[in-house]
Amino acid sequence: MRKPKICGNAPLWLQLSLHFAFFGLLIAYIVFIVLTMGWSHKLISYYHGQIGSLVESTGSIEELLQELQSSGPALHLFQSPLAGLPDPFRPTLSVRLFSFKGLGWEQIGGPPLTSEVPKEKLGQQLDRALEKGISRDHPPFWGRENGFSFAADVSSPTFTDPVVIHFSGIHSGLISVVSFFLQEILFFSLLFLLLSFLLSQLFVKRIIRPIHWLSEEARKVASGARETSLNLHGRDEIARLSQTIDFMKDELSHQISLAQHQADVLETMNRIDKAVLSSANREHLLGNVADIVSSLYPKNGLFLMLVNRKGNGFDLLVERQGINSAQRIERSFASNQDLSSQMRASLENPRLFRSSELEISDRLRREMPAERSWVLNMPIVLEDSYYGSLLVTSDSKETFGDEDIGIIKKLTDQVGVALQNILYAEEREQLLLGSLKALSAAVDAKSSWTAGHSERVRLLSLRIGEELEFGESDLQQLSISALLHDIGKLAISEAILDKPGKLTEDEYEIIKKHPRKGAEICDNIPGFPDVVKGILYHHEHWDGSGYPCGLVGGEIPRIARIICVADVYDAITAKRPYRNEMSPEAAKSFLLLQRGTMFEPQLVDLFINLRDR
Repeated sequence: MRKPKICGNAPLWLQLSLHFAFFGLLIAYIVFIVLTMGWSHKLISYYHGQIGSLVESTGSIEELLQELQSSGPALHLFQSPLAGLPDPFRPTLSVRLFSFKGLGWEQIGGPPLTSEVPKEKLGQQLDRALEKGISRDHPPFWGRENGFSFAADVSSPTFTDPVVIHFSGIHSGLISVVSFFLQEILFFSLLFLLLSFLLSQLFVKRIIRPIHWLSEEARKVASGARETSLNLHGRDEIARLSQTIDFMKDELSHQISLAQHQADVLETMNRIDKAVLSSANREHLLGNVADIVSSLYPKNGLFLMLVNRKGNGFDLLVERQGINSAQRIERSFASNQDLSSQMRASLENPRLFRSSELEISDRLRREMPAERSWVLNMPIVLEDSYYGSLLVTSDSKETFGDEDIGIIKKLTDQVGVALQNILYAEEREQLLLGSLKALSAAVDAKSSWTAGHSERVRLLSLRIGEELEFGESDLQQLSISALLHDIGKLAISEAILDKPGKLTEDEYEIIKKHPRKGAEICDNIPGFPDVVKGILYHHEHWDGSGYPCGLVGGEIPRIARIICVADVYDAITAKRPYRNEMSPEAAKSFLLLQRGTMFEPQLVDLFINLRDR
């Protein structure tokens, strides 16, 4: 369909006014043409009827000619229908009488022929009239001045020759009519223009009102109010336009919703990638999984479970039931006895279960939410090995559309990759910790007096760290640093370490080197930047009197301040070759005495409260 053109930039009321005026003039013109042509046909029919009476009343051609003279009664009869017409509408009428002689037609009465009646055309018309009794020549009238004619056979047995009467007239043109009625036409034209203007205003208001409403509502839709209906509920063109626009609005809203949904899916996938793959440890990973599932599926239950390392069922890592947020829990969930062999096999493949189809023990069924009738199992499979499952529960099957299953699968795959990396990292850490404990045991084995010292310092330091609400990573670094705080003593001979008497200045200087030696030994342990700080600075004192750097107060890393309290407390409560051990109360008094001197005051208060509990 071709694009329609707008009729200029004129206001609609002006366009309608001009259209009304144009159609008014067109109607007036058509009326003028129709009336003129109709009057001509009516006039010819009238003449035809009167001719028969005229012929019957005359007995000879001479009598007929007498009747048709300018003052004759017959001519007056023919002129009478024109008497009441205004001049512009009154045609000029000429009546002539023709007789057919042996050589052709001869005019025997009436005014002389003029140029508007061609002789050849006249002869043909007279021949037709003689042959058929009547002949009309009335060309179409379009407003210009033009002629018309009518011929009828009036022959009579009393006449010696055939006789035809011929009428001819001229229609006045439109210009003559306008000139004659100029004042009246101007008056009625102005009146018609005024009426056209009023009608156009009335029609425009009626037509424009729904268009204005459509325009305003469309602006609201464009501003975001997509629930607005644009349907005018009618059958006219504007109503159909509104219905089309409303349909377009609904389609556009649908397309926008689809695009937004796809963008949300992509954002969700990106969020899963960032949150899961950036997880540095199990705590961080499981926390991210709990947050993602809580935001994506706020009304669904969730169970993230891994195959137990001992092969005896599953451990539950993340759980969410009801509308509560998902939580990291890490506990035993299902033993092999809680699951049938077919159920264990089914968990290794993606599947949507009815909860009633789960072949599980009554104990385990009680742990599953009773109101959830559907369970989606998404297995965690890596390198063809089954690690566990992500179970999502819902009370409606429609919850698990294709896109939702795709998102859950994406989450499960990413969790599997991240979890595998973390499990590998945990295994490496366990190997590292095993090696470090062996080193710590080697340090303690250099002297029978310090056996178990490093492990006790580690445990005391961890209690302080837990009281200070350290995170898992900080606690791990504190544990390693406290375990290895004396590893530098591997470079010191047993003679100095076990010397029963007071050390010489040179020997004391050698002892003071063990923190730096220990830091050098552990400097290459990857992933634990604060471990070396705890080893290097655990003999620094709060007042700056410690070694090896003489740091003061807050300059001392917190990990070193904690180890310092634990180290000193364990040392003074254990027997040494050069002194006896202190009682717990004496050790408490010593800590309080050194509060603000050797130790950070707040740590002393915290440690004593812990010890008293």
